[in-house]
Amino acid sequence: MNDKLNMRRLLQAHMEPYHMANYPTCTGSVAKNTALELVCDATTEDTPPKDAKALMTLALNMMYSMLHHFHSLNGHKKSKKKKPTATLRQEDLLMQVAAKLRQAVLQSGGDGDDDEPMWQKLQTLMHKVIDENTRDLEAARKLVQKVMGGDRELRIRLSEDTTSEKDRCFWPIMWVCHEVADEMRTRQVAKEVAARAKEAQEKRVAAREEKNRKEEEMKRTGEWQAHKRAKREAEKKRKMGDENYELQQEKSELKETVQRQAKKLKETQQALQRVTEEKQVLEVAAQVQSAGSLEVLKGSMEQVSTIVLAECDKIIAAEKKRRRENKKREREAAQAEQQAKQQAKQQAEQPAEQPAEQPAEQQAEQQAEQQAEQQAEQQAEQQAEE
Repeated sequence: MNDKLNMRRLLQAHMEPYHMANYPTCTGSVAKNTALELVCDATTEDTPPKDAKALMTLALNMMYSMLHHFHSLNGHKKSKKKKPTATLRQEDLLMQVAAKLRQAVLQSGGDGDDDEPMWQKLQTLMHKVIDENTRDLEAARKLVQKVMGGDRELRIRLSEDTTSEKDRCFWPIMWVCHEVADEMRTRQVAKEVAARAKEAQEKRVAAREEKNRKEEEMKRTGEWQAHKRAKREAEKKRKMGDENYELQQEKSELKETVQRQAKKLKETQQALQRVTEEKQVLEVAAQVQSAGSLEVLKGSMEQVSTIVLAECDKIIAAEKKRRRENKKREREAAQAEQQAKQQAKQQAEQPAEQPAEQPAEQQAEQQAEQQAEQQAEQQAEQQAEE
């Protein structure tokens, strides 16, 4: 209630600069009070003061123009003594002007931020409508009826003989003001809807950023794999259905159980094998203890050691013999190859007039020297190996 009263006081203060001194006091007061009542009825407690002031300015300007139009049609001069009146013909024209003003307001696209150009446009349009339709009142009446959309209540009020002059003069203006107020409310609702949509978009963006932040946090803490695994399981469950998913889960659990049992069985077998080995060791120890004292065991161990060492000596001697034979065969093969090369070289260098016995003697000497060298090398190697 206080907000409504404050809005009324604000509009009254906004109305003060509008002095309708060119018209009788009664008509000017009716215009101002009617505009004030219209705007107070058309606004709510939630209406911004800026929009209410814009609506008040629109109502006062229209009423000022209508009063001026009535005076010009009736031939009145600027005088405070004569009261302007409106005939039925003037009412029809007034209704059409109001309808044109309504169309102009709804098509202007403004919401009170640019007041002055809007009022100039409306006044220009109003005078243009008056000039165009003064000579064709029947067409104006049809146009008004078409614009009004067949408003039954309005037709009844305009047709009643008891309708006061104030109602007949200002009802179209009231209608325009209410339509403008509805349009302003519609635009305010559109702004609120856009603000809510923007807020919802911001919430979605914030939720997406929070989701990304949580994913990064899970990746740092190592919980990401578990989260992805749970997500895959949920997706698999959704695709497979509840029954198939439960069967798959039972199959997986059974497989894991079998693997665990196999692992336990393997561990049991290993433990049993260790126990068996320990048992065998204990049996051997018991046999040794029953066989006699530690001296008997010591003698047995010395005997075993002697046998093992003898076998090792045999293996080493056989290996040495095998190596000597291999080296001997390698030397003989190398000597044969070297002798063949020397013979071929000597035959190539020997002149034709030397007798044939000389190469045979030289070959015998060379063979003897080589055999002596080989025997000396073999003896040295054998001594080194021994």
